[in-house]
Amino acid sequence: HRPSQGRQNVTRLGGTLALCLAAITLAAACSKKKPKRAAKPDPAVAKEVRAHVQRIFGGALVPVSGKAGGPVVFQYAGGRVELHARRQGPGLRMRVKVTGVKLQTLAASESLRGTLEADGQLTTGRAKGLRGHVTLRCVKCELGGKKIQLSPRSRRRDNPLSFGGITLPTITLGQLRCRIDLSGQRATFTDCAARSADVRITLTGRLDLRDPLAQSLAKAKLRVTLNDALLQREPKWRAIQIALSRGPAGGGFSFTISGRLAAPRIRLDRRR
Repeated sequence: HRPSQGRQNVTRLGGTLALCLAAITLAAACSKKKPKRAAKPDPAVAKEVRAHVQRIFGGALVPVSGKAGGPVVFQYAGGRVELHARRQGPGLRMRVKVTGVKLQTLAASESLRGTLEADGQLTTGRAKGLRGHVTLRCVKCELGGKKIQLSPRSRRRDNPLSFGGITLPTITLGQLRCRIDLSGQRATFTDCAARSADVRITLTGRLDLRDPLAQSLAKAKLRVTLNDALLQREPKWRAIQIALSRGPAGGGFSFTISGRLAAPRIRLDRRR
């Protein structure tokens, strides 16, 4: 005796409802699970971060009290530095955020103006030094307006920088961005450039890191090309750029940067 079509439909409907009820029951049971508790803040992590900062910057960053478990915060050159740190193996993993640092205060010079921002990821471990990267950005950056002293490689009369330095016009740097890759005791400048209507600048090279940071040794090259907007506004700089580059006005010129970061030597590089 075969069941009627109506009984089969009722059976199928009952099975479907049973499956639906089972799914609803399972979902309700999962939703009642207690949420995981957040890990308790480890005061040793904040202490270790402050020790790293003290070693690297030698007290230049002023610690600011913050909430337990929150970022470790410092004041620096009119701005704010935040380090979000957590334990990773034998060391720390840190997320870096820098806002509002005044370049005029940082460089102790009225020739460089603007606001510095940065973010990045850094790790510490058994090996000495930091690993990771930091990306720097400059907001509303300007250079010049004051007399600067440069040390050229020669004292030739045809070198406009040989005698008494030179007064830079106010130069808008525009979009300035620089990525710094850190590996142990070395920081490498990667993709560091500024571009505006006035100028194009590129920076290559590295820092051999020392403690504190101001004692690090620089070995870098700064390439500068003055654009038409600046040359039309400051006609004498067309002749200066030609003299410095020993080539066409659009060829640009270079400086080598060496020595301690606290007092670097900046020299005109005659090599093309």
